[in-house]
Amino acid sequence: MERVWGVGDESPLIESAMVPLMNHAQKPIALALLREAWPDGLGEVAGPPFAWDPMPLGDLRRLARRLSARFDLGPTVETLDQVAAVLPIA
Repeated sequence: MERVWGVGDESPLIESAMVPLMNHAQKPIALALLREAWPDGLGEVAGPPFAWDPMPLGDLRRLARRLSARFDLGPTVETLDQVAAVLPIA
């Protein structure tokens, strides 16, 4: 997402990468985290952090595949693959 915004608001990547990431990748991952109990047994759940810590797209794809083995992430993995096809991995 950081790379798309770096190009600017008029970039065709907004529709082909940014919107799919926000709608079909981030939300299912956040919802999966909210269902994951924290290991201390106190009943709290994990959650997405609000700190900005960009991750390389390749790493994100690998982690999403691992998470999808445990949770139904809907189109998350396919969306990340689609975005990788239009956003060269640097």
